[in-house]
This record gives sequence, C-alpha cells and structure tokens, in this order.
Amino acid sequence: MAWQIRAPTDDEVARMGGDEFLLRRAITDAIFGDDAMRQELMRVGLERGCLLVRDARRGAIDRYWPAFRQHLVSAMRAIVPRELLHGRSTPITLDGPYRTRITREIQRTGMAVYEDSIRETRITLANSLATAPTVPQHLAAGPFSDWQLERRSAIETACDLMPISEDVSPEAFESSKRAFDRFNRRQGD
Repeated sequence: MAWQIRAPTDDEVARMGGDEFLLRRAITDAIFGDDAMRQELMRVGLERGCLLVRDARRGAIDRYWPAFRQHLVSAMRAIVPRELLHGRSTPITLDGPYRTRITREIQRTGMAVYEDSIRETRITLANSLATAPTVPQHLAAGPFSDWQLERRSAIETACDLMPISEDVSPEAFESSKRAFDRFNRRQGD
C-alpha cells in the first residue's frame, strides 16, 4: 500500500503563506511610506501615533483578511509546487523564490483588496490623528529621542518596538530598543 500525503487545507496553506503578513506589509508600507503621515504621527507624539497606526491597521486587516486570504491561498496553490505544499506544516519562506510571484498574483487578482484595506487604514488613521492633540516637539519622540526619526525605517521600527501594554517591562523594552540603536541613532549620540 502506497502512502498518500493529504492535501493541505486552505487554513494550512494560508499559514504556510505567512497568514496576514503580505496584507499587513502592504498597509504598513503605505502608512510609513507617506511623509505627511509620518509627520502627523510625530505631531501627536510617537507613542500615541504608533497606537493609532496599530488600531487602524488591525481594523483593516480584520475586515479584509477573509477576502485577501482567498487570493493568498489561490496564489499559493497556483505557484508553489504541490510537493512543497503537501505534508508541510511550516511557513514557506516568502523571501524565497516564490514571494515575488505570489505577491504579483495576489495583486493581479486581488488589487481591490489591497487598495480598499489601505484606503480604510488611511481614513481611519487620518480621522484619529485629526482629533488627537499636538504634543510638544521635544516630547514627541518619547523613548526614541536619540533616533533619526526622519527616516522611514526608524519610525516604523520605533512603532514596532513601542510597548503597548504594561506587560512589557522597561528592561525588556530597553533590551529590544538597544538591538536597533546602532542603526537608528542620530550621528553624535
């Protein structure tokens, strides 16, 4: 009797494809790639701004993930060789040879999902930022005052590291931040 490896479910294929990663990346690129949006984040203070980004992005992902997931699964099944999908439980490295092709296929078939999720995130974020008070400039960067926050990558990394709960100890935060200090510190600091 020959062994047969069962075909993965759509949930398993989505997980192998990184779940929400590509949708999250598209939204993140749109937000942090916008100079005016980054300036607004600094106007309200990085701590508040990063929280508003997280909330707006999470809302859009929650709303658009089901539709995006269909495009991801279809692209994965069409592009990734069957023998790689079957019998596999770990994510396929999206930095590998398939990432670009999968991304292009999702953009081809699901561009409206990308566009709508980005548009919704921008609108939600802009509305939240419009009602948020301005923080004095010398306080806006919070614990990242020694970073070059004019750089897109620095502000994006700062938002990723920004503690959003009291469960993150000051020591754990400082340890995480230190790992990125050498890339983002201002010259002379």
